[in-house]
Amino acid sequence: MSSLDMSQSQFCESTESNIRLLAPAGCGKTISLLHRCRSLVSQASGNPRFLMITFTNAAAEEIKDRQVNDPDFECLRDRVTVNTLNAYGWRRIRNSNRVSNAELLTNGTKRHFAVLNQLRPVWIGKSHIEPVVTTRGRNARTLLDVMDNLKSMGFDHTLDTNMDKFLERIRNLEMQGASWRIDEQFELLTGMGILDAHDRVDNRRTSGDNRAFYNRFFTFWREATSSLLAQSTFTFEDQKYWSYLDLRSPGPDGKSKPYIYGAARYDHILVDEFQDINPLDLALIKVIVERNQSTLTIVGDDDQAIYEWRGASPEYILQPQQYFGAQFKDYQLETNYRSPTNIVNHSQNLISHNKNRVIKKVKAAENAGTAEISVMAIDSISDRLRYVTDIVRNTEYPGKVAVIGHRRSHLIPYEIYFASDGAPFKTAADLDIFSAKAFDDFTDLLGVWSRSADRTRPGQAVNDALAICNLIKRFPLNRRDSPNLTRHLQRERPRTTYEAVQAIADYTGTSLSGKSHTDLHKTAQAFLSADDLKQAIEVIDKEFAGLRFDLDKQEESIWHTDPPLRQLAEIAETEGYDADDLIDRIETAKAQIQEYRDLEEGAQDNSTLRVWERPLHLMTAWRAKGKEFETVILLDTVQDVWPDYRKAKSERGIEEERRLFYVAFTRAQQRVIMLTKTGAAISPFVNELDLPSD
Repeated sequence: MSSLDMSQSQFCESTESNIRLLAPAGCGKTISLLHRCRSLVSQASGNPRFLMITFTNAAAEEIKDRQVNDPDFECLRDRVTVNTLNAYGWRRIRNSNRVSNAELLTNGTKRHFAVLNQLRPVWIGKSHIEPVVTTRGRNARTLLDVMDNLKSMGFDHTLDTNMDKFLERIRNLEMQGASWRIDEQFELLTGMGILDAHDRVDNRRTSGDNRAFYNRFFTFWREATSSLLAQSTFTFEDQKYWSYLDLRSPGPDGKSKPYIYGAARYDHILVDEFQDINPLDLALIKVIVERNQSTLTIVGDDDQAIYEWRGASPEYILQPQQYFGAQFKDYQLETNYRSPTNIVNHSQNLISHNKNRVIKKVKAAENAGTAEISVMAIDSISDRLRYVTDIVRNTEYPGKVAVIGHRRSHLIPYEIYFASDGAPFKTAADLDIFSAKAFDDFTDLLGVWSRSADRTRPGQAVNDALAICNLIKRFPLNRRDSPNLTRHLQRERPRTTYEAVQAIADYTGTSLSGKSHTDLHKTAQAFLSADDLKQAIEVIDKEFAGLRFDLDKQEESIWHTDPPLRQLAEIAETEGYDADDLIDRIETAKAQIQEYRDLEEGAQDNSTLRVWERPLHLMTAWRAKGKEFETVILLDTVQDVWPDYRKAKSERGIEEERRLFYVAFTRAQQRVIMLTKTGAAISPFVNELDLPSD
């Protein structure tokens, strides 16, 4: 194993059964895993088989490619199965004689149908569930989201069978630092009306809240989960959940299932990115190891644990012996082959401020060189957009510049600017805001504001006023209130949208879907009276809850989690845009991005066209993990963004934010530029890098 360094060789040649490999970024983790398997083959007298579990499909494909095409690993062919946990689970489901005609709920329509129809016998007659499902269709899919969330959090419908066991599970999650995850489910259920919204002391959950959760939803969850599994209907989370239950459950005779033997058995199980697993992942891995009586190698880097917001916990890689009931031999990869020396050293300065971590010795490779590291203070967003564009245009080699933001909303102005400016770039699917209904609503509102004083037909003026009212509230006007208000406005015969909005003040009917006509008039008038586009967008940002709220897409929609309205308002001000200017820029960007995607889809088998190797990549820090670029531009490296104090409300939260900045900073091979705003307080994470003074 001459191609391996000393730390890699020690790991690969180990004879220990249970191993924790700490693998910092750029240290050759993938190649070490394959060499580890090759070493175990050479040590074995029989024909060992391996199950390698990766976090993403892309990581699985990379390992498979090396396994097939690298002659060093010819001995591993047909011995190593590489899967994500979801793929492993789905294969088990399809091969099981207990499941017939398995149906995977792959989209929102299927999920909606499953709740509305397949679960009808479960929710019918349940006082807190039935009205929610039947009165607002989109609640059906959110209901299934909460059901999946409980599974990922480790709840078990076959074991958590009473109030005491439910409360014990909650206590265990709280001890693991997952209180926020429980609170998130309370918020979703409250938004649907299953739980009651009421004032809490310091906004903290009480024991009464937990009991209400159990009585109103959890008992339904247990029954509904059992029903879907009995109907061979599976969510993506069920791919893992069903496999866990199947492997863990007693056999037909009521006794523990026998160990797996023969060709089906895996002798060695290796789990990559172990810092990113959630409680369900942990439970499934444990039962796979137990049933196979296999060795276990867990691989990851606690300093790159950045998915706690999705339910993962770094505690599992920090304290594996506590969760597996077994001792682990520690190994660490020590040489970073990707990053320049100063990137490695400064990043270690940064991450050393975290207390809940394993202290590591990480060094750069010999002759690694140094990167250019700079902090640039630029006042306006327009100047920042032009600055980044100039960098991209002056880059010699394509595909090497990454613009990395903390929040998706910070990237949207760059996406619009680059697309409408013709700068070729690549962006992740979760930055596509143009296909969202909320985006169309937003541009429609800008159009209404722009023409609000123009003379028009009364019908158009009334429709524009109703469109405003429907987006001011969390939900649109209901089927009773909308016609009532429409008739009132039509009687007034308004000739402009502004006149129609003024007429709302004289409405004498019932409360408009939970909000008074006075409030609607006041907000709509403030919007239409805005002096300029920036002010109009600021009113939308503050008052138009309906633009943000979409239960169907509450996880993935940027308009729900962090709408880019403040950034768009700043662009409007600094560029001097009116509504038509901004709408035109947005429409041009929308068309350009779609053209990029169409060309990309049609070029998959044509090497001369493939993605054109675009010079600019837009992504969040989470999306940047595992990637590398010649130049990295970190956006908004200021207080309140890095760290984001909306999420980082405790020392644990600050440490997760620091890990995220660490991941973003270490993506660079030659240059890191940290953009700040003139006069703004710089991020403490920049100071913790301990950069040399000018």
